[in-house]
Amino acid sequence: MVGHIGKTQRTLDQSLRFALSLPLKDLTVQINTPMPGTPQYEQYREHGTLLTDDLSRYTYFQPVFVPHGLSARQLVAAHRRFYRRFYLRPITLLRHLRSIRRFSDLGKYLRALPLLWQLALSRRDSIR
Repeated sequence: MVGHIGKTQRTLDQSLRFALSLPLKDLTVQINTPMPGTPQYEQYREHGTLLTDDLSRYTYFQPVFVPHGLSARQLVAAHRRFYRRFYLRPITLLRHLRSIRRFSDLGKYLRALPLLWQLALSRRDSIR
């Protein structure tokens, strides 16, 4: 998770290094989103800034909460960096290539390319 209460640029970098050290084939990274009714939502003012209360923007893929010491742009950059650095490593690509056993497996990867583009490579700014 990117942007949890108390996180800093240093801890974001540590989390990325940790994720890269694991022998994983897949990874999911979301941007912390304090949901109404949760303890974290009740405490957000102590730890950062809520950018919106529009629940339609609570997607886990764009910042709605920014912890003190970070910016929304830093959260988006860290989110993209996680996906880019994880999935574009030769070892991860090799792990995925090894899992292709039949033609339908290849189709699954082709369908996933637009998502990888959006999460890791697109320069489109997701901050609204």
